[in-house]
Amino acid sequence: MKKFLLIFTVICAGAVSLQAQTSTATDPNNKFVSAMEKNIQILDTASSPDTYISLANTFERIGNAESNQWQPFYYSAYSYTMLAYMIPDKTKVDGIADRAESFLQKATAISINNSEISTLSAMITYCRLQVDPINRFGTLGVTGGEFLAKAKAQDPSNPRPYMIEARVKLNMPESMGGGVKGATPAINTAVEKFNAFVPANSIAPHWGKSSAERMAARMKGQQ
Repeated sequence: MKKFLLIFTVICAGAVSLQAQTSTATDPNNKFVSAMEKNIQILDTASSPDTYISLANTFERIGNAESNQWQPFYYSAYSYTMLAYMIPDKTKVDGIADRAESFLQKATAISINNSEISTLSAMITYCRLQVDPINRFGTLGVTGGEFLAKAKAQDPSNPRPYMIEARVKLNMPESMGGGVKGATPAINTAVEKFNAFVPANSIAPHWGKSSAERMAARMKGQQ
């Protein structure tokens, strides 16, 4: 069961490696879009708890000022999720995850049936596992899988739920459908979908492509 602890580290490492993209904003003078792009660029290379906390607060302020936009609350939730993965004191994980979920609920209220939100819900669920993986995997592992299935159904073109699925399966025992063999179909699908995926705009979630490609290459070498 200790191997399940690796799930949380690899998900965090892969998710935090966001891919920068060219702005597709239709109005380059839009202050909201400019503020979002600026802070997403910082998020692209964020690696410290202080940076994630600062970004979460900044995205919250943007969201409060632009209450009809789901992206600021999504990125605030994402920042807290990354913080929960990396915090050394695991007794604090649930509280941070609660904070992430509170912002994700605000995003959901604005944008229902959103694949990116469901994918982040799965990440938050898996994040909670690190508090007590032995006792929580039976319930939270199932819940995380349900969120990923929902994300796939909401947007079949979204590669991110497949990448998260592959990372989880790779670190599960083969007897449970994991390991390289179990994870290969999901990572292959993720890479294929990343190659075809076009973000809706410059502030839409776009992370994960290079991480998926590296993961696929490593797994191929292990076969």
